[in-house]
Amino acid sequence: MKHSVVVSILLGLLTSCQFFNTERISSETFYEEEVKNIDWKEVDIYPSFKECESFSEKAQQKACFQRVIASTLEQTFEESNMVVSNDLLDTLTLVCHIDSLGQLTLKELTMDTLTEKQLPSLRDQVKKSLSRLPAMVPAYKRGIPVATQVTLPIILDSKNL
Repeated sequence: MKHSVVVSILLGLLTSCQFFNTERISSETFYEEEVKNIDWKEVDIYPSFKECESFSEKAQQKACFQRVIASTLEQTFEESNMVVSNDLLDTLTLVCHIDSLGQLTLKELTMDTLTEKQLPSLRDQVKKSLSRLPAMVPAYKRGIPVATQVTLPIILDSKNL
């Protein structure tokens, strides 16, 4: 009887360990899985200007951001008194990099060659305008400021210059 109790206890100890085993995930594995699930093409909060911070929805933030840039460009164009000989209707494409500190850099500006011929100072005017933008808050991803790239189409209509 004594032997059967000891054998039962030993068997219980040997077999019970496997029931309490839990699968451990290393922090590296957890990190790798989490990184795979992040959509790196989308930010949680768009880059913003102070006047746009009151908007909570991403679509509103983005629209406000674009509106501030467009109005600054428009103001610069009006001040420059640019004159064209023919009617002009073109879409400028600005590709801007905004670093994690909120500093904007113009990476690319594309326009029609006819537009560039009629308005040779346009590139300089765009750069001047972007340098006049108010202080900017960078984009955020999971609460961390991140660098981002934005592409902004700007419609240039000589009737409104």
